Amino acid sequence: MEEQIKITLRRQEHTLTIIGLGVILFGFWSMIRAAIEYMLDSSMLQSAFDEFMSTLDPAYRESITDFKAGILFLFASLLILSVEMGFRLYIGRSAMAVGKGKNKSILYLVAASVLCIIYILSFISYALALFISSSEDVSLFDKLVYIVIDLTSIITLADMIIAGIRVRRLRKKLSRIN
Repeated sequence: MEEQIKITLRRQEHTLTIIGLGVILFGFWSMIRAAIEYMLDSSMLQSAFDEFMSTLDPAYRESITDFKAGILFLFASLLILSVEMGFRLYIGRSAMAVGKGKNKSILYLVAASVLCIIYILSFISYALALFISSSEDVSLFDKLVYIVIDLTSIITLADMIIAGIRVRRLRKKLSRIN
């Protein structure tokens, strides 16, 4: 029985290590995709910029130039992408460390759960937009791509959470046996 637990534990640790790396790489892909979208689709950039400007106080909005607003928008976008990437790095590196037996924290599982919930909400919004919205802001192909990406992220993060919980339980079981 102890040998079977060790084999299962090694498999789950390996799963955590691989998925942790995947979460990090997917974060880099998200940053690259966002940069490419902004560079290639100027209408998307303009609509994002206009939406950003509408969130500013009207008195402040009139006092700044387009250049200053552009710099502010770029800074805000980079800040959001950096926070997301930092979040993904933390989750991925922690999962890899747990998979290698170097860390016992479960905080990364909480962070992965939060990220998974965000992707579930994003998936729901894109799925609803696919069936309800007739707007041509985003093409049907783009909506389908976003749905597939979000679904892939949900499955990956859920697998990481399950593997993390299993590793924790198996380690406790082994410590009780020994």
